Amino acid sequence: MSIEIRQDRFHIAAPQPGPRRPATLIRAAQAGQGRWRRDRDLARLLGLDQAPDRAAGLAALRRAEWRQEAARRARAPDYDPHRHVLLMIALLAELQAGQDASGPAQGTGPGPALRLVARPVPPNARGTCPPAPRA
Repeated sequence: MSIEIRQDRFHIAAPQPGPRRPATLIRAAQAGQGRWRRDRDLARLLGLDQAPDRAAGLAALRRAEWRQEAARRARAPDYDPHRHVLLMIALLAELQAGQDASGPAQGTGPGPALRLVARPVPPNARGTCPPAPRA
């Protein structure tokens, strides 16, 4: 007996546009925006003597974040979640600064333009919210 698989019988969904990141990672990066200082933090994060211009900084941040994301997905032992959050904080800040300065940020660096969307995740298995803390 032989089995024939017909390719036209299977529907292959188109890949999702852009990279997907865990909502927890995005929320942590959004929470860290208040303490981000470009002149202080960007050079240190990228291992440079001084902060690069916006385009070069954004490209370097995207490369570094893609490496961290690849390590996270591969469950590599050298994955550093703290550094990943710092890179996401920097990316959000640079993208916001670029939008404030010249309208929507243009995609630079490897891969598709970074689009950050945090989707709400139910807090527990039943999909209900935990009770409010008592005063």
